Amino acid sequence: MEIFIYLQGKTFKLTLSRDCIHQYAETVKAIADYVGQEYTHGGDIRFMIENFQDYNFTRPADPPNGANQYEVESWMKQSDMYWKKRSLHG
Repeated sequence: MEIFIYLQGKTFKLTLSRDCIHQYAETVKAIADYVGQEYTHGGDIRFMIENFQDYNFTRPADPPNGANQYEVESWMKQSDMYWKKRSLHG
């Protein structure tokens, strides 16, 4: 019996046996590890590979009215990080 796994236009073909399933899992893990180490923001890409899903980009909530300077600066940093990651992976 064969299983076909489709991932963004690419197809993995597996024959049901322990060796093939193990080889597939090890290959995906090796790719995820390599990308995680070699690329900027590789941790996000590693997450996408390991979980077979796109990274969920969540925009940080606006700071509340009357927020102090620390809260506003924290929001600005989180917002900058959001837009940088969004532009890289978007």
